[in-house]
Amino acid sequence: MLVLIDDHPGVTQSALGRALGIHRANMAPLAAILTERGLIERTHAGGRSQGLKTTRLGQEQAARVRERMEAQEAAVLPTLAADERAALIDLLSQIWRG
Repeated sequence: MLVLIDDHPGVTQSALGRALGIHRANMAPLAAILTERGLIERTHAGGRSQGLKTTRLGQEQAARVRERMEAQEAAVLPTLAADERAALIDLLSQIWRG
């Protein structure tokens, strides 16, 4: 969630929830936790909507998360043949879609 907010400053809570497949009622407490930890802040997005953006601390944390993700991918993906990678991506996509 933090990485997506960092990649898309100003994204609304509802748009983020749709992208992640998280129900609207569950997004508010998750965003509140990130806000309380000083990782994100709310910005005016027009009308009654509020956008989310990372704070300096949030940007630093998102960078650490990206580094871990890239390290994991670098450790796993080279061990797979091209057809195995394609199968893995397909399976993960199926899991994601539920």
